[in-house]
Amino acid sequence: MTQPLSSTPDPSGRSPFDGRTPTDDPLARAREALAEAPFDRLRWRDALRLLAEAGGGWATQLIGLSPDNAILFHHAWGLPQESVQEFERRGGVNPAVNLRARLLSARPMTVLGDDRLASPEEWEANDFYRAFLKPLGAPFCAGARLSDHSGGPVILKVARSEAQGPAQPADIAALQSVLEQLSRAVQTQQRLEDHGLLFAVGAFEAAGIAALICDGHGRAIAATPSAQARLAQGCAVTVRRGRIVTADGEENERLQAALRRATHPDGDGRVTAGVMRLGGLGGEALVLDIAPLPRLDFSMGLNRGCVVLFGSRADLRSTDLLMSAFSVSRAEAEVAVRLADGADIRDLAADRGVSVATIRNQRKALFSKIGVNSRAELTAKITPVIWRK
Repeated sequence: MTQPLSSTPDPSGRSPFDGRTPTDDPLARAREALAEAPFDRLRWRDALRLLAEAGGGWATQLIGLSPDNAILFHHAWGLPQESVQEFERRGGVNPAVNLRARLLSARPMTVLGDDRLASPEEWEANDFYRAFLKPLGAPFCAGARLSDHSGGPVILKVARSEAQGPAQPADIAALQSVLEQLSRAVQTQQRLEDHGLLFAVGAFEAAGIAALICDGHGRAIAATPSAQARLAQGCAVTVRRGRIVTADGEENERLQAALRRATHPDGDGRVTAGVMRLGGLGGEALVLDIAPLPRLDFSMGLNRGCVVLFGSRADLRSTDLLMSAFSVSRAEAEVAVRLADGADIRDLAADRGVSVATIRNQRKALFSKIGVNSRAELTAKITPVIWRK
């Protein structure tokens, strides 16, 4: 999710553009920014800002959805980050919640004002409008559904303050005039990202690594041939209905939780890599190394994706490798392996017949000897040592 660029709207209802010297031709500048944005992602900031100005508003949202209406990307200019998160938390892309989400069923490539989406009575009776949009300073809006890209709809919305009032014909015409170029810019960037994804898959395969790439909802969207072969051979995980899963219920819950940690930021805005050990063939564990894909400003598709690397590991050999690589004791090496596998320290203490305090002391000693400050850093540091392709 992109960091918005402005502060919360002035409660007086003034637009952030009120009092500014207007640009000579914001539409021309918006077209210029959109032409460059797929090749210079920082230009998307300018493009969204200029779209808001050209449409007579103070904020812009560009939201891409999957075919089942899950959010793939949500880029905003003018809205504070907490408002973007609250919009998603409240179900802002659900037409049953937010009347502006009716754009999803509107005719593509047609800019509409609020009056075309609902009656005044419907607006005043809508909880999302009264409890969120009006206090946010966005009682009015103009928006459109772009032509579908990558299998799902893309929505543009320009928010307007009380002082700016409802979208006027000139505002709608201005946005309409640039809509085709906006749609092409989104499509171009998505194609470039698809090529980058294919390049990444090829790089994993060239390195001899079985890798599967998932989106932010756990759906498998690309895999190396060696990963496809592992899945076909009946390893501990499989792809069912497009999602990576395991047959064991408890293991599958752990797997889905690890995928969420790698794709959805926590309260501090961080995503977390992890390593899972699953039951494998021949008594050898299957190891999944789950890592977030790099976060890119203004990605138009995989900004919440992750890569799943397939490997195998023999536990007895793992402790020996750690002892040699980091000069830790066998007990510390065993604790390190379990921590990297995601074990809870209470369960680890019970399994080893020691107190939780003992495990915490061993963990502290491990962090010091290996030179890390967190479990995630520990996992990242020891995985290359103990993981085998």
